[in-house]
Order: sequence, then C-alpha cells, then structure tokens
Amino acid sequence: MHGTRTHRSILIVFALIFFSLAASIPTARALPPTSWNWRNVDGVNYVSGVRNQQQCGIDFIMTSLEMIESREMIAAGRAGFPVFELNYSEQYVLDCGSGFSGNFTCVSGGWPMDVLAFCRDTGVPLEECDPYLAQDSTCPSSCPQGGGDLHLHRIPGPIEQWDDPLELQLTHELTTNGPIVVTMDLYDDFWPYTGGIYQQLGGTFVGVKTMLLVGYGSTKTTDYWICKNTWGTSWGESGYFRIIRGGLDGCNFAAHAFIAAVDLPATAVDEGQPPVARYQLSNHPNPFNPRTTLNFTVTQRGPVTLTIHDASGRRVRMLVDEVLEPGTDHSVIWDGRNDADHPVPSGVYFARLRESNRESACKLALIR
Repeated sequence: MHGTRTHRSILIVFALIFFSLAASIPTARALPPTSWNWRNVDGVNYVSGVRNQQQCGIDFIMTSLEMIESREMIAAGRAGFPVFELNYSEQYVLDCGSGFSGNFTCVSGGWPMDVLAFCRDTGVPLEECDPYLAQDSTCPSSCPQGGGDLHLHRIPGPIEQWDDPLELQLTHELTTNGPIVVTMDLYDDFWPYTGGIYQQLGGTFVGVKTMLLVGYGSTKTTDYWICKNTWGTSWGESGYFRIIRGGLDGCNFAAHAFIAAVDLPATAVDEGQPPVARYQLSNHPNPFNPRTTLNFTVTQRGPVTLTIHDASGRRVRMLVDEVLEPGTDHSVIWDGRNDADHPVPSGVYFARLRESNRESACKLALIR
C-alpha cells in the first residue's frame, strides 16, 4: 500500500511538471506556418531583385539593404500602399560608410550591424541616384547620376544581432517581420551549385558570407531554408538557393542573424513630407476595358514618370518619362498593353506617378 501511494505521488509530480511545461509552449495557432516564401505571399512578391556583387566583396552591404527593402515593402503593403520594388544604393554605403575596421572597401569586407547602423544614423539614397560601380569611389554630396539631391532615407531601428538563434526564433521572426540577414561558412563546393538542396559535405573553407533568408519549406524527406545570394541570377536557382534545415548543413548556417525595424519606404513617404497624396492621380473608367484615362497634376517643374505595375510590383508599362510643368492638368491613356505592346491579362494593376519631391498611386482593375 505504501508503495502504491509512492507510485501515485510520483505520477502526480510528473503530471504537474507536464502541464506546467505544456502551459509554457505556444499553441499551434501561434506557431509559424509549415512553409513560407516572401516571394509569393497571397500572390505578391515582397523581395527586391537579385544583386550581383561581381568582383567587389560587399555582400554584407547588399544583403543588409535587401532586408531593409523587403521589410519596407511589407510595411507598405500592410499600411495599404501599393507594393513597389525598392532598390537602395549599395554604392553610396560602400563609399560613405564605415565600421569597426574602418571605411568600407571592396576588399576590406564588413559587418551587417555597421551597415544597419549607417542606414539608421545617416541614411541611403535610391539606386537610381548612385548606381552600383562594383568598385570603390568617393562619397558624393549629390546624386552622381544627374546631380540631384541625395534624399537620404533612414530606418528608425532598433537593429539587432542574434548569435546562434534557434530555428523557431528564426521562423517566427521571418514570418512576422520579414527576411533576415544571416551568415554562413563558405566552402568552394558551393560555387558550382546549380539547384536542389545544398548540404556542405566537402570542399575547402574560403570564408564567411552573408545571405538573405526569405523563406523555408520541406520535401518529403528534407527540411530546407530559402536564401537569396548576391552572385546574380545566372547562379543557382535564378540567384537563390535552398540549404538543408535542422543544423545538419555543416557550414554554420545562421550562426549570426541580423534584423532591423523599418518604417514606410522612401517611395511611399518622403522625409519630412506627408503621406502619399493619392488624390493627385486618378483614372476613369475603373474597372475598364479596353482602355482607361489617367489624370494627374504635378507640383513643380522637373522629371516625371508615370508607370503601370502588376499586383506583385513589377513594371509592365512606362507611360510618361519627361520633364513637365506644374499647374497644368495632364492625362494619358493606358490601353491595357505592356512595354512590348502585348495585351496584359485581367487583374489588378497600380499606376505610379513619381516626381522629384513626392509620389502618388492609384489602383486599376482591368476586366477583359
């Protein structure tokens, strides 16, 4: 009898421990989804284009800017703005930024935290202002491309570095806030990768590289991460690669991870300016078939572009690209065709009007 009471007491203790632990585990509803890819969330791509660092070793700059771009595109979508692809200038950060080891150069390398601190404290212009040269240059005081003002865009922060994060920590952050900059050990067997799920099994160690983590998934037998590299679209899976998930990759994947809080992108809200004035651009009829007229005004003399984008933010048609005078009503017809003069399918599109000091947009519905 005494032994029975002891046995029951032990069972009760184990039950209390179990329920205590169960109470601390997130519910299934709070767990991240079983797969994720920011290149296609409800049909929208929130990842900017693949970069090519060429002979210049600035993957730490490129991936940091790519994270900011993606997270700002996500912020724009969640705030109800159209999602347009962003592209900030890595050349400006290269020429003007510095870190613990001194000024950034093509050969000195650097650390993502220094890049994120620079974007927080100084800011960065768009790529069109200071295009990539794949070589060191001097820090400009105005846009090298056209000589206009730099219009530096800053992130609010905070910025963080995680060392040896848990897989659940990465998946939760990824699905909640957006892509993450991660490091991995680079071996020479990675260079010839053309597709599939990479697992480092041999080769010679050549250094540490940063990548942009954009998603994850599983086959019937293997869990994997989805990452964007900085070696152009001709490498890997159109510039991307999949790597085995679960601590078995052999290359210290995500030994360090870097994140940053962002605000709305520069293309949605200019520094010191009110939110996008959507009333500045309108169209009629809407929905339309086969054509619609877009009406707009400009606020000052300067270059103006009016473009049409699909729901993923990719441009399909350039309608206006010229210098216009303010104070005049303008109109242009879109006939539902792309830049190659081919009809585009039915769906939702966005017209995007850009001036030097502001931007506006409106939604179009094409019904064939």
